[in-house]
Amino acid sequence: MIDRLDRAEGELAAVARGRAGRMLFGSFPTATEAFVAAALASFQAHHPRVETRFVDGEPYEQVLRLEALELDCAVIFDLDGWPAARAYDGHLVSERATRWRPSLCSMTPT
Repeated sequence: MIDRLDRAEGELAAVARGRAGRMLFGSFPTATEAFVAAALASFQAHHPRVETRFVDGEPYEQVLRLEALELDCAVIFDLDGWPAARAYDGHLVSERATRWRPSLCSMTPT
């Protein structure tokens, strides 16, 4: 699993440098509307050789997609007492630790 994550991180780093590639990105609806759509449009304008695919879903769904390596990056959040991996019915969709690398996915508004 760690080897697969390291390979995925290497591919994402190549994408971030603007090389041709593919980036699979996830977000939740309110973040998508608030800032993600604009950030992805900016990324695509600056890196036209990178194919960008987007998946909308709730944070707990994106956690599962990240763990399954179906996404390279995702916007998710934790609240006090309510982790991103908790579905709205209260159950944890994943109890195993996810290796988060916020610096790989960070985007700053321009």
